[in-house]
Amino acid sequence: MARRGDQPGALALPAPVGWADEDDDAEGCLSVPGERFELLRSQRAVLRAVDLQQQPFEIEAEGWLARIFQHEYDHLDGVLYVDRLETGLRKTAEKAIKKARWGVPGHSWMPGEDDLDA
Repeated sequence: MARRGDQPGALALPAPVGWADEDDDAEGCLSVPGERFELLRSQRAVLRAVDLQQQPFEIEAEGWLARIFQHEYDHLDGVLYVDRLETGLRKTAEKAIKKARWGVPGHSWMPGEDDLDA
Protein backbone atom coordinates (compact mmCIF):
# COMPACT_ATOMS: atom_id res chain seq x y z
CA MET A 1 0.00 0.00 0.00
CA ALA A 2 1.08 3.50 -0.69
CA ARG A 3 -0.33 6.94 0.04
CA ARG A 4 -0.74 9.74 -2.45
CA GLY A 5 -1.64 12.79 -0.43
CA ASP A 6 -4.44 11.70 1.90
CA GLN A 7 -5.58 8.87 -0.35
CA PRO A 8 -4.47 5.25 0.13
CA GLY A 9 -3.44 3.50 -3.03
CA ALA A 10 -1.13 0.96 -4.58
CA LEU A 11 1.83 1.06 -6.92
CA ALA A 12 1.14 -0.97 -10.04
CA LEU A 13 4.06 -2.00 -12.18
CA PRO A 14 6.66 0.13 -10.43
CA ALA A 15 9.87 0.64 -12.36
CA PRO A 16 12.83 2.46 -10.83
CA VAL A 17 15.17 4.44 -13.02
CA GLY A 18 18.61 4.97 -11.53
CA TRP A 19 21.60 7.11 -12.42
CA ALA A 20 25.27 6.26 -12.58
CA ASP A 21 26.15 8.11 -9.34
CA GLU A 22 26.68 4.97 -7.32
CA ASP A 23 27.45 4.89 -3.62
CA ASP A 24 28.80 2.00 -1.57
CA ASP A 25 26.82 1.42 1.62
CA ALA A 26 25.96 -1.47 3.92
CA GLU A 27 22.69 -3.13 3.06
CA GLY A 28 20.67 -5.82 4.78
CA CYS A 29 17.42 -7.68 4.20
CA LEU A 30 14.87 -9.68 6.17
CA SER A 31 15.42 -12.47 3.63
CA VAL A 32 18.98 -12.83 4.96
CA PRO A 33 18.51 -11.85 8.62
CA GLY A 34 21.43 -10.70 10.71
CA GLU A 35 23.75 -10.04 7.76
CA ARG A 36 24.81 -6.75 6.13
CA PHE A 37 27.15 -6.29 3.19
CA GLU A 38 28.50 -3.34 1.21
CA LEU A 39 26.68 -2.88 -2.10
CA LEU A 40 26.89 -0.25 -4.83
CA ARG A 41 23.55 1.37 -5.63
CA SER A 42 22.59 4.56 -7.41
CA GLN A 43 22.22 7.56 -5.09
CA ARG A 44 19.16 8.70 -7.02
CA ALA A 45 16.18 6.85 -8.45
CA VAL A 46 12.82 7.64 -9.99
CA LEU A 47 9.94 5.26 -9.36
CA ARG A 48 7.44 5.29 -12.21
CA ALA A 49 4.08 3.66 -11.59
CA VAL A 50 0.34 3.97 -12.10
CA ASP A 51 -2.21 4.58 -9.36
CA LEU A 52 -5.53 2.80 -8.79
CA GLN A 53 -7.17 5.04 -11.39
CA GLN A 54 -4.48 4.03 -13.92
CA GLN A 55 -2.92 7.50 -13.79
CA PRO A 56 0.87 7.47 -14.22
CA PHE A 57 3.02 9.21 -11.62
CA GLU A 58 6.65 9.45 -10.53
CA ILE A 59 8.38 9.62 -7.18
CA GLU A 60 11.93 10.98 -7.19
CA ALA A 61 14.18 9.74 -4.42
CA GLU A 62 17.73 10.36 -3.25
CA GLY A 63 19.98 8.67 -0.72
CA TRP A 64 18.51 5.99 1.49
CA LEU A 65 15.03 6.10 -0.10
CA ALA A 66 16.57 5.61 -3.57
CA ARG A 67 18.44 2.57 -2.20
CA ILE A 68 15.19 1.18 -0.74
CA PHE A 69 13.36 1.63 -4.06
CA GLN A 70 16.08 -0.31 -5.87
CA HIS A 71 16.24 -3.00 -3.18
CA GLU A 72 12.48 -3.59 -3.12
CA TYR A 73 12.19 -3.49 -6.91
CA ASP A 74 14.82 -6.25 -7.06
CA HIS A 75 12.50 -8.42 -4.94
CA LEU A 76 9.80 -8.06 -7.61
CA ASP A 77 12.29 -9.63 -10.03
CA GLY A 78 13.22 -12.38 -7.55
CA VAL A 79 16.63 -10.83 -6.85
CA LEU A 80 18.10 -10.53 -3.35
CA TYR A 81 20.71 -7.89 -2.57
CA VAL A 82 23.26 -10.67 -1.98
CA ASP A 83 22.81 -11.69 -5.64
CA ARG A 84 24.27 -8.29 -6.62
CA LEU A 85 27.35 -8.45 -4.39
CA GLU A 86 30.86 -8.51 -5.82
CA THR A 87 32.30 -12.04 -6.05
CA GLY A 88 34.28 -11.99 -2.78
CA LEU A 89 31.41 -10.61 -0.72
CA ARG A 90 28.94 -12.92 -2.47
CA LYS A 91 30.96 -15.95 -1.38
CA THR A 92 31.03 -14.63 2.20
CA ALA A 93 27.25 -14.10 2.07
CA GLU A 94 26.67 -17.59 0.65
CA LYS A 95 28.71 -19.10 3.50
CA ALA A 96 26.72 -17.12 6.10
CA ILE A 97 23.41 -18.19 4.51
CA LYS A 98 24.51 -21.83 4.40
CA LYS A 99 25.74 -21.72 8.02
CA ALA A 100 22.45 -20.19 9.24
CA ARG A 101 20.54 -22.67 7.03
CA TRP A 102 18.29 -19.95 5.58
CA GLY A 103 16.23 -21.46 2.79
CA VAL A 104 16.14 -24.88 4.47
CA PRO A 105 12.57 -25.93 5.39
CA GLY A 106 11.95 -25.38 9.10
CA HIS A 107 14.70 -22.78 9.43
CA SER A 108 12.77 -19.62 8.74
CA TRP A 109 11.90 -16.86 11.18
CA MET A 110 9.11 -14.40 11.81
CA PRO A 111 10.28 -10.79 12.21
CA GLY A 112 9.09 -9.30 15.48
CA GLU A 113 8.31 -12.71 16.97
CA ASP A 114 11.41 -14.88 16.70
CA ASP A 115 14.72 -14.01 18.35
CA LEU A 116 17.62 -14.47 15.92
CA ASP A 117 20.09 -14.73 18.79
CA ALA A 118 18.23 -17.53 20.60
